[in-house]
Amino acid sequence: MVDVKIGDLPPLGAAPAADDMLEIKDISETKSLSITMANLAEALSNKLIYFSARSNIGQVLTANVTLVEYSNNVVDPFNVWTGNNTFTAPKTAKYTVVATCATTTATRSALRALVDAGNHVYGAQAGGSASDISMFSYTFNLTIGQTLTFIYGASETRNATGFRNMISIKEVG
Repeated sequence: MVDVKIGDLPPLGAAPAADDMLEIKDISETKSLSITMANLAEALSNKLIYFSARSNIGQVLTANVTLVEYSNNVVDPFNVWTGNNTFTAPKTAKYTVVATCATTTATRSALRALVDAGNHVYGAQAGGSASDISMFSYTFNLTIGQTLTFIYGASETRNATGFRNMISIKEVG
């Protein structure tokens, strides 16, 4: 803990010097961040990555081929979602993905994630009645530049209800 005297603080409105430091620690002191004017831009760029979107289009899906699109209500401040169907990791980190896909007919199938266009496939069986939602949830260890895309395991038409077709990707460490 650093003791600071009121008299040692610069006057209000005064510009900080390049070597003035702000140090932030968590209570357990296992993590800390030291910020100076010289490294402020870098410190601010270390924000956690996030992205979310929905889809309210009735997309025709060919089994294990068509990339599932999410193109409505897009929240993408880090420009990580391209072409309505591809997430690109902007840095090496762990990312948790939650995605859903609802179809118009009764097919038991799965929404699947493809890492780097299919070199690794992740998914689980779901669904079973008309308009069931197939849900996908997984935490990936991705390196900078790796991509995630999504396919559906059956030939279907996705329904057009946006809250039943959504995706959220968040960096978790």
